Amino acid sequence: MKKNIYPITIFVLAIIIFVFFSLLSFEEKEVPGKVIVPEEVTITFEEEEEEKVILSLVAPNVCKIGELVTLDASASSAASFEWKIKPESLNFVVIENGKRAFFSSSENGDYIFFVAAAKENAVSCIIHSLRVEGQPISDKFTTLIRSWLPKNSNPLLLEALSRSFEESAKAKDIETLIKMTAVANRAVLGVNLDQYKSFLISFSEYLQKNYQGKSLEEHVALWLKIAAALKPC
Repeated sequence: MKKNIYPITIFVLAIIIFVFFSLLSFEEKEVPGKVIVPEEVTITFEEEEEEKVILSLVAPNVCKIGELVTLDASASSAASFEWKIKPESLNFVVIENGKRAFFSSSENGDYIFFVAAAKENAVSCIIHSLRVEGQPISDKFTTLIRSWLPKNSNPLLLEALSRSFEESAKAKDIETLIKMTAVANRAVLGVNLDQYKSFLISFSEYLQKNYQGKSLEEHVALWLKIAAALKPC
């Protein structure tokens, strides 16, 4: 007797169709502990160039008593400067926002100069030593006046500057005295004005510090003393 396989065939096809649609509708479930690796990301940091301070100091190591010494840091690359001197001296003046300094001494000895320069967060410093040599000058006022003058001053120019103070001392009042002196000194110095800037600045500071409220006679006496101190230089 021949068997009927049609029902079996239908049953197998039904199973195949069921499995096929089950696979199509299957959603992959998240597997615990599975690490998802993101795409590679490259981060670049641009390193800022550090600001550098270039501190340069031009100054002698030895000078004579009464000689005006210039300490020049103007070639430095810095925003600010700070100066110190040991031992301390009243004849030490810093100008041009710390770029230059003037110094003179009436006595022998060794001096140490500290100069620090800063720019942004960078700092640099220099320690400079200076030895003062020579015979002490007994007249302290003459020494002071000489300390205001530039090194190797022209004797003819100093003689003319001395006469300028003598002539200005003939003024009838203090205001005229000072104005006449300023005009006469500028005329005498002419193109050498910058070279003698330290003298003019120091003279002005000396007046403001020591001659406020002084009489005309006291001013005239000072003018004549300056004139005399300039002649033998």
